[in-house]
Amino acid sequence: MVPMGRLYDMIGGKWFLVLGFAVFSTSMFLLTSAASFVSVVALALIMGCAYATLLPFWNALMARDIYLRAR
Repeated sequence: MVPMGRLYDMIGGKWFLVLGFAVFSTSMFLLTSAASFVSVVALALIMGCAYATLLPFWNALMARDIYLRAR
């Protein structure tokens, strides 16, 4: 998650959130038709990477919202 957070800080943009949700939902859908244990593990790794992509942007979005409401 730390490398993705640094990448988000360098690049920025809302596409991290969109990309994270898209990859996570696609892998979740593919998980319903997984035929072997290896494919389940591969999809779980992909879901973990998607979550690592999603979380830094989500945290920054919530921190910015809290900051703006506190002012």
